Amino acid sequence: CLLAVCTIDGNVKLYRAPFCDFRAEWVD
Repeated sequence: CLLAVCTIDGNVKLYRAPFCDFRAEWVD
């Protein structure tokens, strides 16, 4: 599962969840 998250300062981060849960890692 991949989520594109827009942060409060306007930056877009990729949220990569290998198991589609909250045990994920933030990648730039």
